[in-house]
Amino acid sequence: MNNNSFPQQLLIERRRFALQTNGVICAPAAGGIYWAALALLAGRVDTQLWCFFAFVGSGAIFPLALLLQKPLRANMMVKKNPLAGPGSYAFANMALCWALTIPAFHTDAQLVPLILGIGMSLHLVGTAWAMNLKSYLIHPLLRAVVVVTLWYLLPEQRFLAIPIAIAATYFLTIPAVLRELSNHRKTLSKT
Repeated sequence: MNNNSFPQQLLIERRRFALQTNGVICAPAAGGIYWAALALLAGRVDTQLWCFFAFVGSGAIFPLALLLQKPLRANMMVKKNPLAGPGSYAFANMALCWALTIPAFHTDAQLVPLILGIGMSLHLVGTAWAMNLKSYLIHPLLRAVVVVTLWYLLPEQRFLAIPIAIAATYFLTIPAVLRELSNHRKTLSKT
């Protein structure tokens, strides 16, 4: 019989889930690519077209993450872990940002990078808990502060500065997640 308490067993399972998925690092890689592409579009297309590419391109993030699974040794489709199912609920949080983004686009397109920049990170809070990865909790909090700050400080560069900052945040999150996974591996090897 296992002598661990329920909270200890749950923590062990969360760490195992993170290791089984390799922290789903393919997802932040895909997100970083998406936001880098939006940064490249800034100044090359008008605001309306940028928003169109942002809307349509967001639908490519998940398929791109699936393509990046193998080279990044990640697994977004883990099924044999009780924490795998609730992951889709975390993505529902992100999907709700469209209820703000679409009306904002029709009111003032300048709001789109602000709302997408924050809204498309909301799923990471649930992911952070499910995998016991603090990096995925810090990411959306940091991102919200940076996005709001840039939105106010650089009004003429919102469509460039915000995507660059978000892409950088994603690309910095990946090594932080990998460090946490290494710590999970060490901790689990002792149990």
